Amino acid sequence: MKSQPVEFLEFIEDDLRYARAYYDSWKSDGAEWFQEHFRETVSWIEWNAEMFPKKYKRFRRAIIRRTYFGVFCAIFALR
Repeated sequence: MKSQPVEFLEFIEDDLRYARAYYDSWKSDGAEWFQEHFRETVSWIEWNAEMFPKKYKRFRRAIIRRTYFGVFCAIFALR
């Protein structure tokens, strides 16, 4: 499986801001901690998005390790 780049939709900025603030509110360096786990999940998606379970049609969900959040992704064929 060839690694594929991940493209983010514009509206996830608010979701990421919320998640970082959530963990920062009760965990020392929580925002950085969450960001590290988020990046790790994105790396796994880039490596092989098909390893995550389908949730709806072509959409898959990757749970961000040790958090209450997940990343939804869709695989599109490159032309």
